[in-house]
Amino acid sequence: MNSGAPRIIIEDFDHATDAALSHLLESANDVAGFRRNRRDFSAALRDDDGTLQGGVKAQAFWGWLYIAELAVAPQWRGRGYGRTLLTLAEEFGTASGCDNAWLMTMSFQAKRFYESAGYVPFATLPHYPSEESRCFLQKTLPR
Repeated sequence: MNSGAPRIIIEDFDHATDAALSHLLESANDVAGFRRNRRDFSAALRDDDGTLQGGVKAQAFWGWLYIAELAVAPQWRGRGYGRTLLTLAEEFGTASGCDNAWLMTMSFQAKRFYESAGYVPFATLPHYPSEESRCFLQKTLPR
């Protein structure tokens, strides 16, 4: 048994350490009475040969849906795929007991797309990068 104080070590990222760190955080949440009971969602847009052309990843916990990533290949944009992927994620959120959704996007990415889907900005991180901004948006999910 090691009786010495722990030491801080700068390391390359690895998935095992990442999982252990997440476990420590989840344990602290549990002790505080805020178990996440996170549910994950994903949907993929694939062409006939199975090549990924887009998709969405989301997480539901604490009554909120977090849209982690949504992307559609350039040649398929403007055809409703992004909106359909977003709607599927929102339906998953509602089915998971979420009342609201939130996401992050960049000012040079899909901010207008999300606003057209009913999301409203609640925070902005300016100069990230350079003259652009990281935009945080939220939406009340329909019941």
